[in-house]
Amino acid sequence: MLRPIAQELAETIARTIGYDVVITDLAGIIIGCSDPTRGIGTLNEACAQVAASGQPRWESEEDAKLLKGTKPGVTYPILGVDRKVAGTIALTGAPELVRPFALLVKTQAELYLKERIAAAELQERERNFQALVSDIALFKQGINDPKIYETRAELMGYTPSSSYCVVALNETSQPNEGSSHGADYSAQQRLLSEIRTCFGNPGDLCGSTSPHRFVAFCAVNCDDDTSSRSVLDDVKKRCETLLNRLTAAKLPCKIGIGGIHRDIDGLSASYREALAALQMGGNADSSEPIH
Repeated sequence: MLRPIAQELAETIARTIGYDVVITDLAGIIIGCSDPTRGIGTLNEACAQVAASGQPRWESEEDAKLLKGTKPGVTYPILGVDRKVAGTIALTGAPELVRPFALLVKTQAELYLKERIAAAELQERERNFQALVSDIALFKQGINDPKIYETRAELMGYTPSSSYCVVALNETSQPNEGSSHGADYSAQQRLLSEIRTCFGNPGDLCGSTSPHRFVAFCAVNCDDDTSSRSVLDDVKKRCETLLNRLTAAKLPCKIGIGGIHRDIDGLSASYREALAALQMGGNADSSEPIH
């Protein structure tokens, strides 16, 4: 994960502190550098030794001459989220001048790496959720193997022993003229965060299926028709709470609620019902947000 961000990270830190920065992999091969005269893909022997030992070191002018591809400066290991060495970061300059920045730069690099890994994991989870919802929508009993779908869903938090009620949500605000993709993405993440706040019980699954469509698979306890009505009332109240929060955030939405079902086949049915409620209810009464 360090390689894709190394050049951007080296340039950003160098602009901040005013000293050149080199980032290497575990073999001491340069994968990012702010100094254009340092070759990407070349060996920095001091960095290779730091990567192997996990301990920082510094080189004076004379020390640097004895090591291949090395200039005077200070080198620190970069630790990944597993606290293992993922690479190194070196500041070029007289050690007594750059050493005060070294630990701060190391910490900044590790935080940046952690954030990028977390963002990549979140994007991967969202892609997996979108694929799961798409497949569940097309699920056919007797044709598709429900165990395969169940296993995939369980990895995301699905509870096979629970009944489920599916909530589908359309975000209906129109983007402002000239609005940026970044602003749209920020609104999408805010909306998803609010959905997960209202549908965050054990067994619930929430995610987006497109930039303006969101889905919550709500795990519920339901044994008979009487409890079904009570459960649906509770789900609707949670939807009303969600709409109030979204209205305050200027993110108007419409919601469709499916029936209560069990198993993957039932989850598929509830999802289709939620979409149908959203579409037909919206056509019948555009002023009512929950259907």
